[in-house]
Parts: sequence; structure tokens; C-alpha cells
Amino acid sequence: AQVTTEIKTSSQPTLTTFLDPYVEALDPENGIEGEYHPRNDKVYTWRALRLMARDQSDGEGQLKRFGKLRRKDGDFEGIVRDIWKD
Repeated sequence: AQVTTEIKTSSQPTLTTFLDPYVEALDPENGIEGEYHPRNDKVYTWRALRLMARDQSDGEGQLKRFGKLRRKDGDFEGIVRDIWKD
């Protein structure tokens, strides 16, 4: 079971690496139009939220930040800004 766990974790991107396209889209200088923002990709959003739930880099995981999840559409910009603030 330990080998399986090691393989799974080594094939997963880090949370910050996975969120890089999202962070780039937040910068107006990059000129990414709203319709092409990663927040509009449901698969990307689902994967990002799964990685946030699994991330234990600070000992508690990112679940403590889920209060910043925008309820009406599930956007997690507040969580991303909070992560990059640290």
C-alpha cells in the first residue's frame, strides 16, 4: 500500500504548480479574457478543489480556507489570493 501511495503522490502536481494558470489569469497585464479564465473550466475547478482538500503542507490542509469559497458559483479566487498571501 505504501508503494501505491508514493506513486499517487509523485504523479500529482503540487497545489501551487496546479494553480499557476489561475494566478496568471488574475493578472490583468496577461490579458486573459473572462471566458478563457480557468475558473470557467469545471474539470480544472474540481481538480483544484480536490488538491486544496488534500494539501497538508501547513499541517492543517486548505480546508480551513474553504470559507472563502464563493457560494453562488464555487469560485475560489479568495482561497488562491490567501494562499499566495502566505
